[in-house]
Parts: sequence; C-alpha cells; structure tokens
Amino acid sequence: MSTTYRIKANKLDQSFLENLKATYGDQEIEINISNLTNQLENMANDPTIQSEIMQIEQEFKITEMDGLSNL
Repeated sequence: MSTTYRIKANKLDQSFLENLKATYGDQEIEINISNLTNQLENMANDPTIQSEIMQIEQEFKITEMDGLSNL
C-alpha cells in the first residue's frame, strides 16, 4: 500500500504524528521527503520534456486550414 501526504513543513505538528501512529500502528513505514519546487524546476529544464511540449504545441497550432481564418 502506498499513501502520499502533501503538506507544508511548517504545518507539521504533533497531531500529524499522532495521526500517523493511529493509522499505521506498529507497522513499519517509510517517510520520503521530496521538494516539489525543485522537481518542477528540473522537469521544466529537461530537454526531453521540452521537446514533447513543443511537439504538442505544434499539433494544436491553429492554422488557416482549420477553417478559422475568417475569425
């Protein structure tokens, strides 16, 4: 089972920990910290993703052949 909690670090408090304990009891859990801002920046600078975005933009580019030239 996988559960993702997305929360700002300054919102973490004792009640969050108590909720985790109540939910998972004595099960072993893994906590993975990930900075979403850095992930988004890395994706924005990824040449493969940029190429895919450009390809999508070309596919949806409005042209005169779309019949919209009179608008």
